[in-house]
Amino acid sequence: MAPNMVHLSTEPQRSITDALVKKVAQNGPSGAPLGPFWATFFTNASTTDLWGSVLKTTMFGAIIAIVCCYKGMTASGGAEGVGRAVNQAVVIAFLGVFAFNYVFTQTLLATHPEITVIK
Repeated sequence: MAPNMVHLSTEPQRSITDALVKKVAQNGPSGAPLGPFWATFFTNASTTDLWGSVLKTTMFGAIIAIVCCYKGMTASGGAEGVGRAVNQAVVIAFLGVFAFNYVFTQTLLATHPEITVIK
């Protein structure tokens, strides 16, 4: 019976990958222990932070999706027009995300001043 060459060639890689994933999961990518990080994170994080992050990232995705879909659907002029539309979409989406981030963060900090305090 012939050995399975695919199985033989991926086995050493799998064990190296497993060891790397285990090391990163235990100590983080920098090699520092993750225990103090998680302790500080759970001490300082609040539900306001969590929901603010969820809402902010959802709105980032919505801004990017709406701008890019609109620019893509209204592109005209062949390949050159598509290239121009992509360039415009990237610039508009970046500026939209930047503006939304500024307004959202200022509003969140103004309405919830307790999240600026590090415990």
